Amino acid sequence: MSMNTIVSGSTDQTVRVWCASSLHCLEEYKVSKPKSPVVDLEFDANKTRGQIIAAAGAEVWVWNRNRGGRVTHQMGGHGCRLYCLSCTESDVSVGCADGAARIFDLYSGRCSRILRCHSAAVSSLCVQEEMSVLATGSRDGSVQICDTSTGEIVARLLRPSPMREVECLQWGRNGHFLFAGTSVGRLCCWDIRKQAILWQKEHDRSVMKSLHLQEYGLETLVTGSMNGIVRVWDSSSGNCLVSIRPCDNSDTGSVSRWSETAVPQGGISNSSSVMSPLKQVPILCVRVGSTRILTSHTDGSLALCQIQLQELR
Repeated sequence: MSMNTIVSGSTDQTVRVWCASSLHCLEEYKVSKPKSPVVDLEFDANKTRGQIIAAAGAEVWVWNRNRGGRVTHQMGGHGCRLYCLSCTESDVSVGCADGAARIFDLYSGRCSRILRCHSAAVSSLCVQEEMSVLATGSRDGSVQICDTSTGEIVARLLRPSPMREVECLQWGRNGHFLFAGTSVGRLCCWDIRKQAILWQKEHDRSVMKSLHLQEYGLETLVTGSMNGIVRVWDSSSGNCLVSIRPCDNSDTGSVSRWSETAVPQGGISNSSSVMSPLKQVPILCVRVGSTRILTSHTDGSLALCQIQLQELR
């Protein structure tokens, strides 16, 4: 979600661009290779580049919106299923089923480096471009930080654990903090300078599928779980500010207001305003802006929430 644009990817092998104000589908892109669900994506809102970058199947697909949605790169060749991606200005890093992170050059499409990080699939990763480091989380329960130029592991933050999987990661804005969510509902924050946990919280044991740190203003952290609950956190203290269920205004009063409509996975004609009511379903992804929270769900729907973050503090 950026400004008034939402981009979503799905197991139906499509990527769609939506208008956030009207909730109309504006563009659609298709992964042409069979059995290649879109598992992660990023998009460049810059009008000059206008790229959409998606991990689907065992490949990275790059579309240029300014060239009629033409596929400019299709990067792969290693045959390993992809689970996640993270982009910089010139590179895209992907987490793979063989426990490695692979870095591709966005201009040439070539794999420039392979980082052997984990004993199981890399389920989440994020790049800190200024420090040239890559944080990776795995299904083996570990979190590691690698130097992207040398491939060296510079820190091990979570040791492998068969009882948990790392589902999501994100760097704090200053690069000193790293946030992680796990399959047992635990939320952790590390101070990278000390390589120590600053705080950790666990509200329930539901799988925490996604987290997102507000990019501007207050450093508010939002998480989404498979039990269908969105939680808003103070990123500095780890205090939970509010728990919200989409389309349920009873527990938050005037703090938030969920849209009463959702966007079906199949898309909406630009001439139609018919939408389906959102049911309480597990959350796969969450994004937060200055006044809105966006969630995607296992039934293929999207939901937008207007929220007054200042009132939570």
